[in-house]
Amino acid sequence: MRRNLSGWEYYKNDPLPYHEECFGRNIDLDSLHTPYNFAKLLLLVSGQAYRKQYGINVIYLVPTNMYGPGDTGKTGYVIPSLIKRILEAKEAKKPTLEVWGTGKVTRDFLYVHDAASGIVSALFKYDKPEPVNLASGKEVSMKELAETLCRLMQFNGKIVWLTDKPEGEPRRVLDTTRAKKEFGFLAKTSLEAGLRKTIEWYKKTYEGESFAVL
Repeated sequence: MRRNLSGWEYYKNDPLPYHEECFGRNIDLDSLHTPYNFAKLLLLVSGQAYRKQYGINVIYLVPTNMYGPGDTGKTGYVIPSLIKRILEAKEAKKPTLEVWGTGKVTRDFLYVHDAASGIVSALFKYDKPEPVNLASGKEVSMKELAETLCRLMQFNGKIVWLTDKPEGEPRRVLDTTRAKKEFGFLAKTSLEAGLRKTIEWYKKTYEGESFAVL
């Protein structure tokens, strides 16, 4: 079984929400992500070849941006990074929180426990060569994300958007129709519920280290 770790196989010129039928069809040679896209496409094609020639049940899943307990933020992912910075801002009693971009870009976030459930379901119930998206299927703007985290973490300072900083593709959301049809996958954890669990894990894990917890 092959499990992919992001939805970056899709390009910004693919129609939204990103459907598996677009996988590898609209390659943008000018994109910075093109080498990554080609590598992931090669994995899919290789898996399909092994399935056809040797009868091996290789399946290819495409999870969207995942988050949840266990993600330390050291790799720069947006949710743990924001949690860490908000905690630090609270400790330092800063009046503002700086966030890159305009806040207008959107992403599709999937709670890690939902992702794990989807992977297990696919392992036992899916046996086809076509790739399958694992996602919430819901667009969330960076503005909504930052404001929700500040509210949940009781940070009352002002969010300052650094509009001169890069923020990536303007929109990103995956179609979840195939996953629901093929093995009954449906994300059950709301963004707010998932963020609450992630915040609590982060606070407990890093208590007494570089910043005070709530």
